Amino acid sequence: MLARGPYPECEVSGMEPGEAMDLLLRTTRMVPEGMSPTDREAADVLFKSFGYLALAIMQAGAYIFCSQIAISQYRDMYVEHRQATLEKYNELLVKVDDYHRSVYTTWSMSYQLLSSQAQLLLQLVAFIHHTGIIEDIFQRAAQRIYTNEPTIPETEAESLARIFVASFLQPYVDSNGAWSSAAFFTSITELLSYSLISYDRASNAYTMHVLVHEWASTVIQCPFETALERAALLLAISIDYSDTTESLVYKHKIEAHVDMLLERHAIPTANMAARFGEVYYCSGKWDQMERMVDIALESRKQILGKEHNHTLICMSALSKAYRGQGRYIEAAILQEHVVEVRKLVSGNEHRWTLSAIKDLAQTYCGLGRYQAAASLQLDILMAARLTSGNEDSDTLSIMHDLAVTYKYQRRHDEAQALLLQVVYARKRLLGDQHPSTQAAIHVLASTYSYQGRYEAAESLQVDVLEVSKRRFGDEHPSTLAAMNSLANTYYAKGQYQAAEILQTKILDSRIKAYGEDHPQTLSSLNNLGNTYRQQGRYDRAEDVGKRAVDGYKRVLGTGHAHSILCMRNLLATYSQMGTGYQEKYRNLKMEIQEIDH
Repeated sequence: MLARGPYPECEVSGMEPGEAMDLLLRTTRMVPEGMSPTDREAADVLFKSFGYLALAIMQAGAYIFCSQIAISQYRDMYVEHRQATLEKYNELLVKVDDYHRSVYTTWSMSYQLLSSQAQLLLQLVAFIHHTGIIEDIFQRAAQRIYTNEPTIPETEAESLARIFVASFLQPYVDSNGAWSSAAFFTSITELLSYSLISYDRASNAYTMHVLVHEWASTVIQCPFETALERAALLLAISIDYSDTTESLVYKHKIEAHVDMLLERHAIPTANMAARFGEVYYCSGKWDQMERMVDIALESRKQILGKEHNHTLICMSALSKAYRGQGRYIEAAILQEHVVEVRKLVSGNEHRWTLSAIKDLAQTYCGLGRYQAAASLQLDILMAARLTSGNEDSDTLSIMHDLAVTYKYQRRHDEAQALLLQVVYARKRLLGDQHPSTQAAIHVLASTYSYQGRYEAAESLQVDVLEVSKRRFGDEHPSTLAAMNSLANTYYAKGQYQAAEILQTKILDSRIKAYGEDHPQTLSSLNNLGNTYRQQGRYDRAEDVGKRAVDGYKRVLGTGHAHSILCMRNLLATYSQMGTGYQEKYRNLKMEIQEIDH
């Protein structure tokens, strides 16, 4: 985007690393051979800090040359005093070019020409992430600002932030209370015209250069914490608890904004924390979710009481974070407590009680207590059908969970029968692309694979994987789960190389996201070990197989079904490794026999 304001020279554009180094060398009057390794490293740090912005590099070089300091010295100055260091360019008597304004000064001059509404918009976006700035944030906040009631009484800072945000959003709402994209675009166009933001067509979002973003946080006309509170409330108000496709995709898009806010605003208010926790729940970021839900839960306990509905909702959310982290025992303890309180407060067949039992059954399934899980699921399925009907969303969700349990029990025909009903109903009620529909198709496809219907399974799995990649990206838990199912089908078909490629990618992603001791990571290790064994790569199979066995023993215990399965797979590897591994084979076989008895 070309600058269209009166100061086109302040257009923001990035350089290639080599171009950046050439420009710095020219402005500092240095030659490559004269740069020490320390200065070269310092230059790289500066380039990244500047976002490879030509004007910033040129001005830094001018200051280094005229002051006769080392690049590393300037780097240290910049890190410690970012704004002041760039402003020092104005102190020089000799300029590197005819444009005598510093980076921040040029933007400040443009800022003064903005309308007050555009200035406020710039101040708000300065406290969220500099990329992925979307109209949806403001539209959703405007639609919810007056109807969204805080779960617990707002703090004074929250109330003041709400008043500010409501006032800021008012010009973007027409007389009928509807969002006006035209009014919003008027403010955006001002920022675009001075190159303070740019538009990324590929992502249909606005972007700020990192230096513009940093500078924008210095023009606020209120205390820093107040500005943060306003941006946090704007973002929090925009978040709902809906599971529509649009809502789930939106929450995925704003995760980076929540991350950025929390870097600066480590402990948000309880009301905001609960909503930020919802974003992390949808993205499978369990550690971050736990931290947010903990903040919300403590406040709800103190203010609302331990048996209040909102407190119990928060406890259930915390248990889901525990389960996502593989902390099944802690999740089960918390869920058993919630179930008892729900029964006491609401009765055995209330919707909230059935939901709590449903969560507990899922955790029992994770613990390998399949019979207990199935028993609970059958009970609440009968109750849900009586109270809500066969095609209510809760009824369908329980049927889905029961089918998953049947799959683990190898009752594949029963699982298939349930899943066909769920898929049919969800397609009709929610559409083919809804995440709940896709989740049911995913489980149905893996059931087909276990039944030996590999072509039918693969066809569905490829479709589910593509939808998840397109919607959530390659690293999302749903995408990795879909990839894992497809890899299992490739393995079952004897396509070991194709399986290995996917399994290696899944393992790397899960180690990065969850660590090696997470049950999903351990499952990936086990699967990859099986593939290595089928390829005759026994040393690798033993290595990852042992890691899976040891991890499952630590996390779930020696007697857990997953631990025993991994031990049997490792035993199969030892059986193929020749006489040198006979002792390992005998010892492991004896250990398995002792567990079985």
